[in-house]
Amino acid sequence: FAASSRLRYTSDKGEVSTDQGWTKNKRPKEKVRTAILVEECDDGSFKVVDCGENAHSNYIRILHGVNRKKTKERKKECKGSPDRYYYFDRFKMSLYQNDSDEKSWRDPMVKDVSGRREFKASVVFTWCIRCLKDQALKRLPTNEDKDKIRWVILVPAIWQEPAKKIMIN
Repeated sequence: FAASSRLRYTSDKGEVSTDQGWTKNKRPKEKVRTAILVEECDDGSFKVVDCGENAHSNYIRILHGVNRKKTKERKKECKGSPDRYYYFDRFKMSLYQNDSDEKSWRDPMVKDVSGRREFKASVVFTWCIRCLKDQALKRLPTNEDKDKIRWVILVPAIWQEPAKKIMIN
């Protein structure tokens, strides 16, 4: 993500900080992987386990039966059957269609990588944006007024207007 405080923005509009600490490994990443790992709870609801590269790493561990180590950020482990988890990877382009017909855009669906389950694209994107927001808030300076943050989401220029509307909603 990129951020600039109001004070820095008003004094120098070019002053923007970026954070590349999205992965546990030491390599900085310029882009965050479009991935999210979701767990189905016993009551049938779903909760986000992780997003980005961490979601990918955790999904691989789950598939191989290796529980994730506890960290300070998360006090739990991924446990249980791999069937409880749904992993979505590179789903951003699922909203890319050449068809601009409004009817084809009603409730587009996104499949998890295993093909076992489909969710509404709006739900998957909401999970992802919420996860990214939570991670960004953890990295902002503590003196920032988090209630006055102006969030900006960039969408691919090649998307049709209906896809952009989905992101706005």
